[in-house]
Amino acid sequence: MKNPKLDEAAAVTLEVTTEIAGEAPPDGDGIRHDVFFNRGVIGSVAYAREFGNREPDAENPRSKEMRWLSRGLFEALVRFIGLAGDGMALRAALYEFHYQPVANAFAKAIEAGADVKIVYDAESDYKVENETTINTARLDENDAVIPRTVSQGIRHNKFIVLLNGRKPVAVWTGISAGGIFGHSNVGHVIWDEAVARKYLDYWQRLADNLTPNKLRRPNKAAAPTPRGKPPKNSVFCARRRGKQRETPVVCRPARRSQTGRLHDLRLQHRHRVPASLERG
Repeated sequence: MKNPKLDEAAAVTLEVTTEIAGEAPPDGDGIRHDVFFNRGVIGSVAYAREFGNREPDAENPRSKEMRWLSRGLFEALVRFIGLAGDGMALRAALYEFHYQPVANAFAKAIEAGADVKIVYDAESDYKVENETTINTARLDENDAVIPRTVSQGIRHNKFIVLLNGRKPVAVWTGISAGGIFGHSNVGHVIWDEAVARKYLDYWQRLADNLTPNKLRRPNKAAAPTPRGKPPKNSVFCARRRGKQRETPVVCRPARRSQTGRLHDLRLQHRHRVPASLERG
């Protein structure tokens, strides 16, 4: 269709109720999810209209252009890190750790009395940038960093666990300090002790600098394939093995047949994943 136009007469107005992203754990025992999407490159045309293709100042995340690209993602990440004060702790595993304002936020948490430990990629091409950022924030001087140096696979971890004392209370997932403004990305905070504890246990295995071969068994034990009938409207994701260089991850609504075997329904989403992730 050439030159499509909006059909204003067919417009529909909907009222949507959303949760307010809080700066503290939720009241009661319920699970809360805080989700933050940036604009990133997906909004490149809109950015050009808004700012006339003016180059953003990457070192100033509070500039008008960077705040537009962030759409609250950077602010939410820094706010989450800043929740850790005296008597609290942060356990982070980061791949691209070379955005100075985020490293500085960790340093401020240390100044506030938090116990901070960060596992970072010290093997890939990001090593030099990561360690320069760490040194500038003086995180190494505070014994806050643990280099992950295994060369097999990829050290593509992106999460931060928040602890109150020794109790994990929440986990930030989905993005590290290198993909906040340019990449189309999302940060997801899960306020749930059980989920946060699983991430904390996984963090400890990363901190021990285990090779992928040694990680595989405890990881499978920590997250085994579910047994029994899947809940209604559930979705499962599985990587299909093959000889090709890249193997697809397929996510589909699931059901079980009368024989108990898990079947795929037609709706699916495919994402090509480097074969190196099979090893990592």
